Amino acid sequence: MRFLPAVFVFCWAAAAGAADPGLLRLVMPDARLIGGVNVAETRNSPFGQFLIARSRSGMKGFEELTAATGFDPRRDLSEVIFASASARPGDRSGILLARGTFDPARIAKLVQGAGKAPEVYQGVDILSGKQETRAVAFLDAGTAVAGDVEAVRAAIDRRAKPGQISPELASRIDRLSAANHLWAVSLGSFAPAAGGTDSPVPGELFKSIEQTTAGVRFDANVQLSAEALAGTAEQATALADALRFLAGMAAMNQGKGHSADFAALLRGMKLTAEGNTVKLSLELPEAELEKILFPAGLEAQPPVPER
Repeated sequence: MRFLPAVFVFCWAAAAGAADPGLLRLVMPDARLIGGVNVAETRNSPFGQFLIARSRSGMKGFEELTAATGFDPRRDLSEVIFASASARPGDRSGILLARGTFDPARIAKLVQGAGKAPEVYQGVDILSGKQETRAVAFLDAGTAVAGDVEAVRAAIDRRAKPGQISPELASRIDRLSAANHLWAVSLGSFAPAAGGTDSPVPGELFKSIEQTTAGVRFDANVQLSAEALAGTAEQATALADALRFLAGMAAMNQGKGHSADFAALLRGMKLTAEGNTVKLSLELPEAELEKILFPAGLEAQPPVPER
């Protein structure tokens, strides 16, 4: 069933009012990584309009998906939340929760046409391809859950007995999601294992991170902020120095054109250590972000008003 993975992958990559409490109630109580995108507000931002304009050409497979399911995430998606019991962003055991406008019956019919009947669990159809472990379930016409089959079943169970993430984590998510279009909170480090024997940065520095938050606002000036809580003030200072070193190395290794734009971005980054907290921030004009993410020559079409 080739359309189901496309729905899952698009939503996973998709990235402000506070996070939807109804979606947060479906998050597993032992979540260590939670992130979200306020798609509705991002869509109306300058950068969101730029992405929509780019997506209106050269995406035949995407248009086929929309025609088959009646679902166009550029129009029908309003919020996405990802949660995992692992602090690693690449971990595939998490769940994706989405608010939007869906046509569950039409999508279910498409899945059945691929030769696999939905699994009915607690009165909810769980849809998956014939040989796939990934699944999608629609709790209603406005709420979708995606992940592996066991994770989807667990989220369905939490409708009656909502997951209880810690009050401290819930409060942090509320503040962070209210201030940003794209946000993430981790009880641990976002960074992958780093610092092998040949690495200029000791891996223990990244392992010292106990909590991390990050957020992005897509206004006329795009604003990115992040904080990492280390075990001690000394570790925070060493971590800030290491990040400055890595940013400087990356900037020095960039050439001209597109790479030079990225180097300029790195040089504009602000890094400070305050107590045992490392704070990172940067701000750049939205047009500069377009240039960095999309090299010259790939021009976007003019924005098209929403229907």
